[in-house]
Amino acid sequence: MKKNCCIIIRSICFMLIFVGLLYYFSYVLTVRNVERYPVRNAFWQTYDAEEDNSIDALFVGDSSIFHSINPMQIWRDKKITTYNLSYAVMKPQEAYFDLKRAFKTQSPKTVFVESQFMVETESDGFDYFTDNTKEIAGFINDQIGGTLDNLFPIMKYKKSWKNLTFSDFVTNHPNKIRSIYKGYNLTMKTVSYNGTHGKKSKDRACFADEGEIYFKKIYNLCKRNNCNVVLLNMPQGNAWNKNMHNLVAKLAKEYNIKYYDFDMNLNKWLPNFSWKTDTRDAGHHLNYSGAKKVTGLMEKYMVEDLGFKPSKVSESVRKQWNRDVNDFYQVADFLKAREMTKDNPEFPEPLKPDFLPPKF
Repeated sequence: MKKNCCIIIRSICFMLIFVGLLYYFSYVLTVRNVERYPVRNAFWQTYDAEEDNSIDALFVGDSSIFHSINPMQIWRDKKITTYNLSYAVMKPQEAYFDLKRAFKTQSPKTVFVESQFMVETESDGFDYFTDNTKEIAGFINDQIGGTLDNLFPIMKYKKSWKNLTFSDFVTNHPNKIRSIYKGYNLTMKTVSYNGTHGKKSKDRACFADEGEIYFKKIYNLCKRNNCNVVLLNMPQGNAWNKNMHNLVAKLAKEYNIKYYDFDMNLNKWLPNFSWKTDTRDAGHHLNYSGAKKVTGLMEKYMVEDLGFKPSKVSESVRKQWNRDVNDFYQVADFLKAREMTKDNPEFPEPLKPDFLPPKF
């Protein structure tokens, strides 16, 4: 009996230590220097730096939206506070858990969901899965796996493990870092797209990564927080087509929500957009020029179609956002000039190097 008690106590101690280490390593990977490492959730440090209940709209999705929507432009033009709560290869379950955390400090009026991350064509999936095994694999990988990733972020930060140094474990990392980007990824690089616009596959569109299930969770979460949901699609060279659009349009109709597809309506809505000058990597993502055009149209719809008004924020928040906008456009002008001249001059004072765009 005594031996069994010792075994139980040792097992409990081992599990406590193991779980404690998981939490600690997750913490280290979550709060490390966002400018130095490509940590996918590093935006929490900058998001948490925003004053509570000062953000009126959140943009959620993968890299297609954090290259396309510039919150600083929206503030400059319309005085509306927004934040781009997005990162590369975001999955629907990550968006759901991230929004749960985001609502703890902010009360946005609207969450804009970029739907490309939850839709695919049948040819994009795994052919060797039957319908039943797809459901089982999806449940294990996306629902169970997504919950574990949320509890222990170390499990989804594999690419950052190799960058760990001893100082990361002994240095006090800031929990909050003021950012002038608000989640937007600023890049002046231009690589034109010369192919045909639109995904060529004629296969039936379907939801990816339990997208339909987690969109329902996102919708219900937003409604519990008195927040509207709007679906979006950003321009993409060859990643979107009519079948995918129709699937999302059907989803929007089912939930009676707005849906703005900037890709399918690109020529009609943005006739001045050019795949020659407005993409950073041959059609996959937009550069600063492309984002400027898309953000300009987005803010127009926000005001004229969705009824957004200038954000009611405190005087201190207003002044801080005005300073951020001023710093942002100083950085943008500097990077634009450097890209045009191909020179590499010193970064201008008084802006600090930390203000340079994070490399995701």
